[in-house]
Amino acid sequence: TIMAPLTHDRSGHRSRGMSTILQASDVVAMWPSRDDLAADCDVEPIAVYRWERRNRIPPQRYRLLLDAAKRRGIPLSPEILFQMEARR
Repeated sequence: TIMAPLTHDRSGHRSRGMSTILQASDVVAMWPSRDDLAADCDVEPIAVYRWERRNRIPPQRYRLLLDAAKRRGIPLSPEILFQMEARR
């Protein structure tokens, strides 16, 4: 998969930009760390690793993911998640 290089937004978050999110690892990369994402989504860190390995974030985690992104100022929207799921 060809992706844009990682950049950092004003708050220091790693990002590839909303238009280039193609897989679960791109969403994970928007967080400061996998551990932070796991804590935000109320899962064990191994779950985040599995999301990346399987290239899928379970839809039942979307609400927690979106709420956490909003709190952290991460530019993630429902549209991005649904587009990512549709590309699978």
